[in-house]
Amino acid sequence: MTENNAPRAKKFDFQRLASVFKNRRVLIALICVICAVAICVGSTIAYLTSSAKPVEATFTIGNIKLELTETTGSSYQLIPGKVVAKDPKITVLQGSEACWLFVKITESSGFDDYLTYAVADGWTHLGGYEGVYYRTVPEAGENLYYSVLKDDTITVREDLTKEKMNAITTNPTISMVAYAVQSHTVDDVVDAWLLILGREAE
Repeated sequence: MTENNAPRAKKFDFQRLASVFKNRRVLIALICVICAVAICVGSTIAYLTSSAKPVEATFTIGNIKLELTETTGSSYQLIPGKVVAKDPKITVLQGSEACWLFVKITESSGFDDYLTYAVADGWTHLGGYEGVYYRTVPEAGENLYYSVLKDDTITVREDLTKEKMNAITTNPTISMVAYAVQSHTVDDVVDAWLLILGREAE
C-alpha cells in the first residue's frame, strides 16, 4: 500500500503527551469493530468468509459520535485474482464537532500471503505508527461517510496456490478501529494520536 507523506513520530513521547493533557481540554470519541476474514479450505476449493458478525465496542466522551459498519456478504470463493466486496465505513454522525478522524488497521501474521487491499482516498498514513491513517473532518451538519478500503474491496492474491491454501493453519484476519479527537482543541495530528494512546493506556 502506498503511504502518503505525513508528520513522523519516532517513539511514544510521554512528556509531550503529558503536556497536551495539561494544557488542553480534549474530548475524544472512540469506536471499534473487528472485521474478521477467515479462510476455510476444502478438498478442492476454498472460501473467503466472515467468521462472525462484526464485534463492536463504542467509547465516547464529548460531542463526537462515530459508527463503523460493514454491509457486504460473508462467504466468497477464494479464487486467485478475485476482487471481493468489503465495505467497512466510518460515519461521523450529524452534530459532531470538527475532528481528527483516525483508523487503525491491524492484520494478522501472514495476511498478505493471501489477500491485498489499498486504503481509500483521503486517508494519510501517520508516519511512525504502523497501520494508522488519519483525515480532517469538518463539523458535521449532516452524517459524513468515509470508506476505509479503496473501492470497498479486497483482492485475493493472483499467486495464491492450492499448496498455500492447504498449508493454512490460522485464519488470517484484519481488524479496524476508528477514533476521533476534537480538532479545535488539538491543532497537531501527532498530539491528537498521542492523546488516544494515552487514553487507551489508562
